[in-house]
Amino acid sequence: MSNIIQLTVEPHVETYITTAFGKQLELSDNNQITVLLKNLMEPFSKVDPGKIRPSKKYSLGGSIDIFVSDYLLKKHGGYISDENIKTFSKSVDLIIKQNMYSWCHAHNRPDEYVDYNIKRFLDFYGFSEDDLSFDNCKRWYYRERERMAKRKGEVKQGLLTIPLQLSVLEVKQEMQMAMF
Repeated sequence: MSNIIQLTVEPHVETYITTAFGKQLELSDNNQITVLLKNLMEPFSKVDPGKIRPSKKYSLGGSIDIFVSDYLLKKHGGYISDENIKTFSKSVDLIIKQNMYSWCHAHNRPDEYVDYNIKRFLDFYGFSEDDLSFDNCKRWYYRERERMAKRKGEVKQGLLTIPLQLSVLEVKQEMQMAMF
């Protein structure tokens, strides 16, 4: 038997998960979204009745249904706190933006212009301008590109040296061998 957990998420997170994984997200699948969910789930607290039947205190605009088997419900729990719901939405938002960055740097990209690639990415997943705007994605892309360039610039090219611990006796023997 399957249990359904309805999770409120940001609208663009709902669009991404629906497009990438389908309408039925099963916790038994191993992908980056379900692994994240497994780590955020907690067992129900039998002491606090507020955690047994958590109410929707806020709405992020979208929702996804997660199908959980009885075994996984016992193993991971079925309660997701408000902080973990926000963490999940932020984490998936970061995954979306990192996928966009990879999309723009793919070796088989159809265009060299970043703007066109970002627009194609947004159109591919069907994001609306209200949920995930082009301008925000473009700003994030350039900040990420700058951050990556700084990280690459910090690595200095140099000669790799391995220090050797030689005793004084070994050094004298090495010098004597070099003389002959």
